Amino acid sequence: MKKNVLKVVLSLLLALSLFALASCAIPTTTNTETADPKTETTENTENTENTENTENTENTETEETGFAVTFVVGEHASVTAYPTQDMTSGGTENATVAYSIDKTTGKQTKSGEGQVNFVVVLEEGYVIDNISIDNAEGYNNIKGSADTGAENGYRITKISADLTVTITVKEATVPENLEDGYQITFVTDEHVSVTVYKAQDLTAAGEENATVAYSRDGATGALTKTDGQVNFVVVLEEGYEIDSVTATEGTYKNIKNLGEGAWRITKITADTTVTIATKVAE
Repeated sequence: MKKNVLKVVLSLLLALSLFALASCAIPTTTNTETADPKTETTENTENTENTENTENTENTETEETGFAVTFVVGEHASVTAYPTQDMTSGGTENATVAYSIDKTTGKQTKSGEGQVNFVVVLEEGYVIDNISIDNAEGYNNIKGSADTGAENGYRITKISADLTVTITVKEATVPENLEDGYQITFVTDEHVSVTVYKAQDLTAAGEENATVAYSRDGATGALTKTDGQVNFVVVLEEGYEIDSVTATEGTYKNIKNLGEGAWRITKITADTTVTIATKVAE
């Protein structure tokens, strides 16, 4: 009886041991999700684009532009703007605007030390009349050919604001050959001066404080030795009046008193001296 009970107990223990061993051998299942390669590719692309956008934004924020210098140019001229102080090459022709640059690097700057370099290109027969800049406090100075080394070359320095540069031109005057007219020399006392006019139109601009004039055509003002004349106005000091106006004999036809201090000597045939004497007004 006891032996049978012992066999049963041993059989139960063996069965339990086998069950325990079998339980340990069964593999544990883990829920592992497999990544979708398409999703990973999309995420990588988005990350790359975000990185590029961030870099582009940073570059845009750090890039600096210069102050704008606008050129207003009339007919018969144009502007060539240069990116550096070298005005021999690399310029932008027919420029209407340029930007302040660093004189060393050539990069645009608003540091207040920037400059603009340009050349005024003129049509034949024209010269620069005037160059003006609208904002005197927006730059230090404007330098010409003596400093730039270029004909009609200019440099605006230490630009600290947007500027407008206005350039006007005029026709070049051809130097007259004074030998084409007879010379008239004025001799006056200390109470008078002479204003000379090129033609009979005394409302036009005259040469004030003239000491010399030349015989000219009365209508056109061109120098001539044929029927030439001289037109002038005597300007008196207050309290004085003309005493006499005389010219070298044999060198003209007549002297005309036109009134209000205006005089005309006609048909001049040789160099002459005009003497003007004054006296205290009565």
